[in-house]
This record gives sequence, structure tokens and C-alpha cells, in this order.
Amino acid sequence: MDLSLLLPSLVCAECQHLLVPPTAICQSGHTFCESCHLALGKCSACDMTFLSNARNFVIEDICNVMGKKCPYFENGCNYALTDFLLAVHASTCIYKNVKCPVNKFPQHDCPWAGVIKDLVPHLGRCHTNLISNRNYILSSLPKTDKRIILHKSEVFTYYKYLKDGDWFAIVQRVGCTRQKFRSVFGIRSIQNNATSMNMIFPVRNIEEDIDEIMEEGGALMLDGAVVHNVVDSGVLSMVVTVEEVV
Repeated sequence: MDLSLLLPSLVCAECQHLLVPPTAICQSGHTFCESCHLALGKCSACDMTFLSNARNFVIEDICNVMGKKCPYFENGCNYALTDFLLAVHASTCIYKNVKCPVNKFPQHDCPWAGVIKDLVPHLGRCHTNLISNRNYILSSLPKTDKRIILHKSEVFTYYKYLKDGDWFAIVQRVGCTRQKFRSVFGIRSIQNNATSMNMIFPVRNIEEDIDEIMEEGGALMLDGAVVHNVVDSGVLSMVVTVEEVV
């Protein structure tokens, strides 16, 4: 059975959104959300009065089985799903709240916050100097570096820095999609291609703490001796690539 055919019967007669229990019923049988019912003196569909302490339990049960509103409903998302599917949807809902990922970089403080569908336009307006529209970037290792990578409808942050004599680098994703990605760090000497190394790490979630990821070995770490072996005239060629895992 196509359950979508039931949806028109599961919406509030006033706000036209999925009914939120407890419900209220008018004398003609029109069903309303409690909040809509309390804001109305009479039924807005037929002008009849509401039944006292009456609820449409059958409709409430069906609504609970068929779905619940997305937690980002107030931001404009109209999805209604079962508990299991809702959790999957909410993780990549284009209306979920996010902060500007540039805030992950030291000495960068962007006040922007909004829904994820508006993130890329914001980055294009305010952080063009950090953006790469390719899935790879060239990074000179002997200095701190940070970039925003836009690839496969996803937003990634790349951050490399020196701490206590060791070099660290990490790629994190904002969560615009459900795809899985990995980061590939290719490091090689400019003058001697035989001196090279490639390391692969999973792309981490933007909400994870960078220092904790580093401590558990979840990102690139190179000690000064390794870096010295492949640096030519103070410059090292480092290619960072983001690849979708299929």
C-alpha cells in the first residue's frame, strides 16, 4: 500500500502540517493540533465548536507510526519520517543548523550561523580566499595552512599546523551529504621524486575536537626528522586529496 495516500488525512485542518498529538476535534470531525485548537475559537473549516476533551486517537496512532516532524521543521524542513529514518535524515538535513567551519581555524572568528543549505553561498561571499573547488590542494608543509574544499556537494576543512616540533594535518567534513570520504596526503621532495610517501586517513566530522583526533592517531602526524628528509630549500611539495569511498 502506498502510505503517502494517507498523508492528506493526517494534517491539521488549520496549519496543514502533520498533526502533533494531542489532537482536538470539532463537531463535524475536523482534526486539529492542540496549539491550533487553542488559538481558534471555532473550527476554521466549518465554523462548528470543538468537542470538549475529545481527541482523535486513531489519527494520533497513525501519525506516530508513519512519522514525526524533522527537528529542523522550524527552519523550513517539511519531512515527516519514522524514528529510524528521521535519525538518518536529520544528520544531513539541508535545514539543520551549522556554524561557519572557518571557526575551526585559529585566529579566525566568523559570526555567521544558519542552515546548512546557505553555507556554501556564505563561504563564497566571505571566505573566497580559503576556497578550493577542486578535490585536491597543494600545501607547502613548513608553514601552517588552512583551506576550505568544496567537493561532491560536501564542505571540507583542511588544517595543518606545527605543535611541539611535530607536524599535524587533518581533513574534516561539515556533513552536507551522507557520502563517506577519505583524505590522502601525498608528500614528496621537489627535486627527488624517489623521496616520497603517501598516507590515507578517514575524513572526520567537523564537530570532533582536533586535538583529540590527533591524540588517537586519526590524522597525519610527521616528526621534524621526517620532514627534514624531504624538504628542499625550505619547501616541501604536499598534495592533499579528498576521495569519495564507494
